[in-house]
Amino acid sequence: MSLKRNLIVVFLCLLMVPFLAAQVTRQNGVIKGAVTDRDGVGLPGVTVSAKSPAMIGAVTSVTTEEGFYRLLNLPPGTYTVTVQLSGFKTVHRPDIKVETGQTYTVNLATEMTKLEEEITVTGTPPVVDLQSNKIGSVVSTELLRNLPLARDVARLFTITAGAAGNIAAYSGSIHGANSGSTAYEIDGVNGESPTTGGMQIGPQYESVEEIEISTGGLPAQVGANGGSFISVVTKAGGNQFHGQAQTYYTAKGLNQMLFTDEEFASMQKSKPGFAQYDVDASASLGGPILKDKLWFFGTLDFRQNEYSLTFDPVILNGKQYGAYTNPSKTWAPFLKLTTQINKDMRLFVMFNGAFSKNIQDAGYYNAFDATTRSISNSMALASELNWTLGANTIVAIHGSYNNLDWNLVSQPESRNNIGYVDWYTGYAWNAKNTEEQYTIRRSDSVSARLTHFMDNVLGGNHEIGAGVEFLYLFDRLTVARGNPLTMFYYNGDPYANRAQDLNRGTPGDGYGDGQIALSNMGPNEGDSTKDLPGSRLSGYLQDSFTILKNRLTINLGLRFDWYRGWFGGGSSTGTDPSGLAYKVGAAMAEHLGYNPYAANTWDPIKNTMDAKTISPRLGVSYDLFGDGKTALKVSWGRYFEAMPVMWFCAAQSNIQANYNYNWWDNNGNGVADDPGIDTYYPTTDWGEFTPEDVNLLRLQVAGKGDPYQLKPPYNSELVISLSHELAQNFSVRLQYVNNVGRRDHWDSWWDPDTGKYLTSLQDAPAGFWVPFTTTVPAVGDWPERTVTIYYLTNNLPEHMVWWRQASNPYSKRQYNGIELAFDKRYANGWALGGSINYSSSKSITPYDPNYAVNGWGADINDIPLAVKVYGTFKMPLEFVGSFIYRHDEGGPLNYGGNFWDKTMDVAIVAPDSWLVAHNCATWYNGIGVMLEPNGTHRRASWDNVDFRLEKEFRFGFGTVSVFADVFNLLGNKYVNVGLNPGGVWYPADENTSSGTRVPSYSYNKIMSVTGLRSFRLSTRITF
Repeated sequence: MSLKRNLIVVFLCLLMVPFLAAQVTRQNGVIKGAVTDRDGVGLPGVTVSAKSPAMIGAVTSVTTEEGFYRLLNLPPGTYTVTVQLSGFKTVHRPDIKVETGQTYTVNLATEMTKLEEEITVTGTPPVVDLQSNKIGSVVSTELLRNLPLARDVARLFTITAGAAGNIAAYSGSIHGANSGSTAYEIDGVNGESPTTGGMQIGPQYESVEEIEISTGGLPAQVGANGGSFISVVTKAGGNQFHGQAQTYYTAKGLNQMLFTDEEFASMQKSKPGFAQYDVDASASLGGPILKDKLWFFGTLDFRQNEYSLTFDPVILNGKQYGAYTNPSKTWAPFLKLTTQINKDMRLFVMFNGAFSKNIQDAGYYNAFDATTRSISNSMALASELNWTLGANTIVAIHGSYNNLDWNLVSQPESRNNIGYVDWYTGYAWNAKNTEEQYTIRRSDSVSARLTHFMDNVLGGNHEIGAGVEFLYLFDRLTVARGNPLTMFYYNGDPYANRAQDLNRGTPGDGYGDGQIALSNMGPNEGDSTKDLPGSRLSGYLQDSFTILKNRLTINLGLRFDWYRGWFGGGSSTGTDPSGLAYKVGAAMAEHLGYNPYAANTWDPIKNTMDAKTISPRLGVSYDLFGDGKTALKVSWGRYFEAMPVMWFCAAQSNIQANYNYNWWDNNGNGVADDPGIDTYYPTTDWGEFTPEDVNLLRLQVAGKGDPYQLKPPYNSELVISLSHELAQNFSVRLQYVNNVGRRDHWDSWWDPDTGKYLTSLQDAPAGFWVPFTTTVPAVGDWPERTVTIYYLTNNLPEHMVWWRQASNPYSKRQYNGIELAFDKRYANGWALGGSINYSSSKSITPYDPNYAVNGWGADINDIPLAVKVYGTFKMPLEFVGSFIYRHDEGGPLNYGGNFWDKTMDVAIVAPDSWLVAHNCATWYNGIGVMLEPNGTHRRASWDNVDFRLEKEFRFGFGTVSVFADVFNLLGNKYVNVGLNPGGVWYPADENTSSGTRVPSYSYNKIMSVTGLRSFRLSTRITF
């Protein structure tokens, strides 16, 4: 192929299907290699083909002049590669395992013959990918079937090397990246929530063929993540009918409490939550509609359960609240159709759904009448066309739809009640104290990707990839609240401020008797609604350049992403004009210029967020000894995280606001009465209120040209790894990972007149922050600490206290880890995998100068030593044993670490006399601060073993299996005691250790206990 023609192909890659979005075909693998004669000379013109029960038809290739071949677009499965050339022996190489997203090198040799002769050769199946820089693991069907995962794909995250937590909206991190920044797909469907990020829709368990979990070294084709990616590939059917029926069951009698009733009584704690009953019944069937032409695979799963909860019985306002249970019901259907349109075109269509009901907001301190009923209906649709254009070019076009309708509705008997919350004990009761929600969360994508192979260009072979993608995000939120009032208690006292010894000053200068919150939404579904759309347009170009006799591969990539978001408009009927909220709002209108509880409509606001990013990816992979068994890999990449719509939601009408007020109970009746009788003033001055004018709303997100412009957080990742084939089907990997994250974002204080941010001492106007130094006395094993905190001055006008969504230039995350991972692929009846990870994960995001005090420290993802081992093995008499073992060294005592949630050690309340003398805002008191870097005190280590024992019975129609899962096999039990004294420090004056320290409610108290061994029984019929 001429250089001119090569350049034309590259150019066409960049221009291809510009109106589509670039979701790459990440579900398939590649087999490549060389065909030689007995002397090692490459043979041209050899036909090489691959066949598998996992694929309709065959994939073929013809060797080049040097004897090289490539078999492209191979679905996960076990393949036989066949070599055919007239005058040479036909060679068959069976049992080549292809896994998701992997490239394998298989070299074959043949020899001349005068007769038609076929031979079958054997060899060690390749387990090391010599070409890509990706690191991670592939979870096969066998592991999914055998491991005790409670039939939950998300639990794989907990056994992934370098992972902490669980994959969800606000948790789960790989190599120290932000929680929820792992990209996730099912058959190319973006499975993340468009609103919050994290997993929105999971696959039905029996539908999964294989899962690739990439934890670093990602190519440019994968974007919108913190450096990690999970790709789920579902089953496609086959030329033979096959299916399965299974029940998975546990009940109250199959749960063993590891503490005695007397121990629970002495600890004054309720028993850990457990299943009263839990049944999961599923059925699957796959096979041909037309053999070698059209396949189907479908599943249906039904789950119904009821779990006891860990709510501690208590008397609140004279009413006894006891324990309660959480019943749940879910239907989950799945269907996939796969067809080979012709020898060059393959098409699949997939549907995945889940329809469930349960109780939300249940837990230790929420009484039943403060919970909601959750009604969730989710579905995903995807279709992909793979088109092979000759021997060296593939085009993949993909479209997907992911939708969630999710309603959180108050309990009928408490919907119109006043909500109560006790700040000291944490209890909430009488009513849900925030809004009901009726949400639609949807993402649509279309994509195109082209892969083109070029040989003998610039001294080597190239795999060039190019693509474009478009992802549309949509969130529609409707909210309602039967009674807008929430009253706050403190240790049983309805006058929460008095109970904390806060002064009963005048409005604006001090605290009232107590605090209340008033919601601004209407009482009915549809009264208050708003839309938040967003989009991401992306393109990438990458080249895997292999030289030095296929031993060295240089991976170069560049990705472009354009993130946009806007407010789509909204409206609200407001609250009842005769009610307390509306009347308080009318009194506030003198200061605000509007009543925040009145009816209103808002026009759309375009281009609230508009950010463009460029992500370079660089890497090399070297076949260290030239035998295809050891690869040394080095990669560096820049990763920009996804931007769900919540990150630019400030530029919108806040239809679900709950505004807090200091409350003066002037008539002393203990009831919040109308203004004029009682007095109300905002707890954080007027900056708490969202502007109503769309021009002002637009200013609440930092835009183009602003030094804090809202952009995606990013990670710069360096990976050095050494992968080695230790034995047949067994690989080990040693790696070092350094990941540095920047530009986390959340709300920042900002002055619209001067354009100055108040987040840091260096950015804020001179004198805005007033220092106060105090010495907090020692408590227990927490030594005496001297800290300086900062108060707001009264010299600046009230309008300066604006909250603005912006990227924080002072935020930082840093992860360093050494990781040993091993993987014995399932073969000969057994598999083994695991990792040992020694790491450090630290972060800081200073929202104001007080967050910077001892702010740099270990975060929630910091697990100094994590050991994870899992395996499955066949035993005599058709028994199968499987296990998962985990050890986590003690993480930081404080659970802060998400960039919007930094836990504080103590609240410091300066004397009123000092605040007045220094002209400081009295409403900004009780400042939380870290007394020491997070991680100085740590939790206890944690261990767990889950085990399965299975017995198989083989019959003429198939296999019947019965098995038992044992969770917490070794009977580990833990008592969680409040080890942080926390609470409040009332210094007598500045620069003194005299004063009063009131520890937190949880200090030295047993907060929770875990000690449950659970058994689950199952019967499975496979045919």
